[in-house]
This record gives sequence, structure tokens and C-alpha cells, in this order.
Amino acid sequence: MQGRNLLYIILTLIFISLSIGSLIYVLANTELLGDRNMTATSSLGLISKKAGDIEVTATPKLTNLEYEFDISLNTHSTELNYDLITISSLTNEKGQIVKPSRWEGDDSGGHHRFGTLTFPKFNGRPKTLNLIISQIGGIGVDFKWKLED
Repeated sequence: MQGRNLLYIILTLIFISLSIGSLIYVLANTELLGDRNMTATSSLGLISKKAGDIEVTATPKLTNLEYEFDISLNTHSTELNYDLITISSLTNEKGQIVKPSRWEGDDSGGHHRFGTLTFPKFNGRPKTLNLIISQIGGIGVDFKWKLED
């Protein structure tokens, strides 16, 4: 009987330890990620625009460390020879501007390009994000998302 009671006590302690560990993990990640709830939602979904003969789509993926945008360029009439790091910028409602830190995706050229354009974070949480890609199709495009409070 004592062996069985000891087993129940050990199992109970393991269960309590796992529960407390899980709770600490959830609370720590919530605190560390802070504005992680800025991940793409319906108000931050894909936006598609035309720039001349080029269709440009942008989908934000916002994390605690940086702003990432999945970018797609598609056309059937011209070569997509654009340096997206050079011609892109991100602004907020305060007029702050950040330039991209990297592009990970298809190389320049061709009729279809896809990749991720990454920007550093603004100081403080923005209320809006405005992605500007200039000189695409001779005119450029402007994407705007309002962030949830």
C-alpha cells in the first residue's frame, strides 16, 4: 500500500511540475514577444496592386524582431530587373522611415519573382505600416496596413 501511495505522490509531483513549467513557458514567451500578436490578420493580409504591366503583391509577417513582407512580382511583358533593397522603404504614421536589411528570394530578372523583404523594427509600436516600392513598372506601389490595438 505504501508503495502505491508513493507512486501516486511521485506522479502528482511530476504533473504539478509539468503544469508549472508549461505556465512559466507561456508567460515568458508572451512577455518576451510583447507585440507578437501583430502577426498577419485579416487587416494585415495580402494586398495586390498593379504597377504598369507588373502585378505586385505584399503580405506582412510581423515578429518581435523585425518586419518581413512576402513579395511577389509577376508580368508577361518585361524583365523584373529590380533591386528591391534599394527601391523599398517602410514608414509609419509618425513619418519614421526604415530601409530593408535583406532580400531572400529570386534573383533579379525573369517574369516571376518571389521572396521575403525584411526590415528592422521601428522604435515603439507603429499604428500603421506603409510599404513603398518605388520605380516598379515606372510608377511604383504603396501598400498600407493598419495594425490592431
